[in-house]
Amino acid sequence: MDAEIKSGDFSGRSSVRFIRRLFIDSFFIVILPNIFFFATANYFSLNRPLINFDYVIVVFLFLLGYRVIGLIAVVVAFFFDILFLLGQILPVLRVLDVFYLFSFIGVTPVAYQMLFAIGAAALLINVVGLMRFSRRGIEVPTMVVINAVVFIYISTLFLGTESNNRIWRVTEVSLVSSLTVLNLDLRRAGFIENFNVDPKPLSPAAYVGKTQAWLAKPIEIPDKVLLILSESWGVTDKPIRDALLKPFEGIRQGVNDYQAGTLEFSGVTVEAELRELCGLTTSHFNLSKIESGFERCLPNLLKESGYKTVGIHGAVGLMYDRALWYPRAGFEQTLFFETQEWDRRCYSFPGACDFEIAAGLSGMFADESRVFLYWLTLNSHAFYDERDIVYDVFDCGIHGIPLESQTCRNLKIHAQYFFRLAEALSAPEFDGFSVLIVGDHSPPIMNREEKMAYFKDDSVPWVSFEVGQSAEKDDVAR
Repeated sequence: MDAEIKSGDFSGRSSVRFIRRLFIDSFFIVILPNIFFFATANYFSLNRPLINFDYVIVVFLFLLGYRVIGLIAVVVAFFFDILFLLGQILPVLRVLDVFYLFSFIGVTPVAYQMLFAIGAAALLINVVGLMRFSRRGIEVPTMVVINAVVFIYISTLFLGTESNNRIWRVTEVSLVSSLTVLNLDLRRAGFIENFNVDPKPLSPAAYVGKTQAWLAKPIEIPDKVLLILSESWGVTDKPIRDALLKPFEGIRQGVNDYQAGTLEFSGVTVEAELRELCGLTTSHFNLSKIESGFERCLPNLLKESGYKTVGIHGAVGLMYDRALWYPRAGFEQTLFFETQEWDRRCYSFPGACDFEIAAGLSGMFADESRVFLYWLTLNSHAFYDERDIVYDVFDCGIHGIPLESQTCRNLKIHAQYFFRLAEALSAPEFDGFSVLIVGDHSPPIMNREEKMAYFKDDSVPWVSFEVGQSAEKDDVAR
């Protein structure tokens, strides 16, 4: 469709009209499309260009009369804006993974659903606003604003200020950038490759899990094992770590061979699960259709050796399709939120409360001589809902942590969990158990400066010990 620039009469008194039109056009071209994401980025202390150049292209398409193409373009621009911000919280490398994660929006925390609803409303407001704005066609003030943004964008291309950025750590942004281009450049695998689904998605993990020795020599695994993957447990200073883990000193039977350390890791929870259970990683998050590749996972290896294998997670089993791939990995028994009735539910991520699961843990392996319990915790999921803190056993003030911070809530929930876990492990059924607790990933903290002050990035902690009988035998041997 041909478009004609309307010159208008901007002489004399009309200069006021020109300036007014300049402000109006600036609002629709620059402010309206960017305000939601810029405000979101500032609220969560994320980095984002002041102006996403993609929306200038969208506006121009609407002004030219290509409304259908413009509608598609604005949805694409919104998607890559979301992907850019999401990538700074979760290291989501693949485009398809974002669509997969969106499929769970109905079972996510209320805060996530509210953000989704606000984003959808912002998209609708943008579409309605652009359609109304484009009715009057292109005028001189319109071209002044568009050309100014184009000039700034071209200038930034030559300055190259974004070369040190990574998907999960954006430290340098320009005044104007195309987030579509920036997203694809940061992922470097190419647009088409990001959409491909690898027919063999499971491969050896780049990061070494704490269970590597068990995977290499499963014959050396103790007869009774409790492996816990602790959601969003991050590496802190030693005084904080020691305060969190102090309840284990009070286990009734005593503990032996107590060790603690850290592992390097960057990824999301399901990748951490594959790291520890199988020594594998995945090329995408959708594991529902993957039926092979799990043969050498710990639960399968141990089940063949006569172990009872149990997989536990407080969320619904459809999350990351755990109800499907847990049995393929070798779990003969699973416990999810929908598996039984609970006295209450927790809020950080909708599901069962970990402290309630802990209370019933010993009943899952009665009279078993060989057992492998795996437990992925839930309640320490971002954004660390204060309602999940029932047992307040950690003093943030002693460690100089602001009481209203996400860091404080994260640590209080972890302290509560370790406190109740230590109580559960004091049951006689846990005599002789080998316990290994590993963090899944560094905790998402929306304020980047706050996170850097209290947590080490790209690493997770671990702690291991033996309970009861093993400790007594070793004491006798010494």
